[in-house]
Amino acid sequence: MKRNSIVISRIFLPLVFLALCISGCFEDREAIFTGQLLEWEPPNRASNALSADIALGVDETENQIIPLRVQYAGAHVPDALTAVFEVEPSETTAIEGEHFAINGKKSLTIPPNSSFSEETEVEIFSGAVTQGDTLKIVLRLTEASSVPPMVNYRDFVITVTKDVPPTLDAIRVRLDRPGYNASLNMLDVINGDTYSRNEATEDYNIQPRIDFGLWNSGSTDFTMILPTGEDRLSGFGSGARITNEWTTKNDGVLMKLPADSGNRDLFDGLETEEDILAAFETAEDKLGELGLGVDNGPGKYIQWINSGEMIFFHSFDRNVYMVAIVEGIDNQSTGYLDLDIKRIVVSD
Repeated sequence: MKRNSIVISRIFLPLVFLALCISGCFEDREAIFTGQLLEWEPPNRASNALSADIALGVDETENQIIPLRVQYAGAHVPDALTAVFEVEPSETTAIEGEHFAINGKKSLTIPPNSSFSEETEVEIFSGAVTQGDTLKIVLRLTEASSVPPMVNYRDFVITVTKDVPPTLDAIRVRLDRPGYNASLNMLDVINGDTYSRNEATEDYNIQPRIDFGLWNSGSTDFTMILPTGEDRLSGFGSGARITNEWTTKNDGVLMKLPADSGNRDLFDGLETEEDILAAFETAEDKLGELGLGVDNGPGKYIQWINSGEMIFFHSFDRNVYMVAIVEGIDNQSTGYLDLDIKRIVVSD
């Protein structure tokens, strides 16, 4: 009898404790937020980041517009509210009136019984940004508003960068572990920077920099695909996310020539813009002469990539031409692809 009581207590007491915990949880949920606060509306609900990264091309002069709104957290009220913001001078490196302007008011009205303010715009003067510059604009909601801003959500940060024209010096880039979405296998050709598919998908500010990525398939080995290569991307789960979720997808063309003893000499001999453009014409002619299949392009993807091959890429959107030679390869999903690349940016 005593033993049974112990068993019952072992079962019953935890259940009582669980019931109290659940009850406590429900009581906490009754404590509904009744305050009034302001915060910036995230431009991208997928990330909720209160920031925008503006990546300008080497010769870009077209101004960029960033629309912004403030959102109100609290029960709707019958009167209009006012959200006031300022350019935070101690943290802003861009100069208002020279690098950017606020097209609209710095005092925004939130209509009665509404959660969102009228819209204002930040205009970036692209032609005023120097190549290689990184400028920051911090917009801060102030206490002059009708209701106080949330301290952690009062700043909206805009970062503006402008590419530097690449030199014709060869650089080595590694596309890593193509079977993994968290590995660095997406390439920004102009800067030679690599990103993971995860970070590019989750951060819409990175997407304008991505020219192509590397995947691994059991049926086609290493495969390079442009963000616009929907048909080929559909064969990969991460590729389908690019098609469905990316807001910017750079277009272009890829092609490759088979490994040849003369490839390295051809690559090393590319010393001018004219050399790069002539190499593209030669590659297109040679592909036609060899009668190679779709694996070699020209198109939105190339596959069965091997050491010593020459890869050619032209971005229609970023005006960049790249010639690369496959210097090293470990064609496993956990492997890598080393490229020596030369590239130019051609002005419109």
